[in-house]
Amino acid sequence: MATARYLSPYRKHRSAVYHCISRVVDRRFILGDAERELFVGLMRNCETFYGVKILSYCVMSNHFHLLVEVPKEGEVEISDDEFLRRVKALYSASYYAEVKQIFNNLLETTSQDAEGNPSRVAADNFKRQYTSRMHDLGNFMKSLKQRFSRWYNRHNNRDGYLWSGRYTSVLVQAGYVARIMSTYIDLNPVRAGMVEKPEAYRWCSYGAALAGDKRARRGLCRVLWLKDEMP
Repeated sequence: MATARYLSPYRKHRSAVYHCISRVVDRRFILGDAERELFVGLMRNCETFYGVKILSYCVMSNHFHLLVEVPKEGEVEISDDEFLRRVKALYSASYYAEVKQIFNNLLETTSQDAEGNPSRVAADNFKRQYTSRMHDLGNFMKSLKQRFSRWYNRHNNRDGYLWSGRYTSVLVQAGYVARIMSTYIDLNPVRAGMVEKPEAYRWCSYGAALAGDKRARRGLCRVLWLKDEMP
């Protein structure tokens, strides 16, 4: 299983925040408007499935930054409806329909445990094949980068690696430090001379939030609400 390079020592007890960065191979400037738009969409799909929270983000021409909050470690306990909602967000319509049918069939299968009580072991085991990958930074980043790479290679008739090695991740202290990091991420296009103000850049969380994106707004609000905690 893919894991973060710097994992929080307290991840079994509470959520943790990470600053993640990944660059295009050879630092080539290949992420245009269409690519950045597609990347943000995939990022949101992966965010939904893996149950992480994107607090801030910025997709540049040859790299991206994410400030990600990962839930505490442990078995993922979500309702059946939430499970299906997450699967639907990440996979194709045909794949989702197949998963939904299999899962519903397993739920309808009548079985009993040793004491004669109704049991849904088969359905829970099937569900766990997916939930065991959730709430994990490594799985989230791997899925996001792989899905974008497949799309990019297919649409540009190319093969091979798109990203320059593995992503880097740094554990960020919640509260003041996380707010500073969020600001740093959103100011990337300003420092690069692409725009004068971050709100003019649509592929960063601040620009998206001011443009009315509700998920971007929730992420930035979450950064402001996080309490100061030592990592």
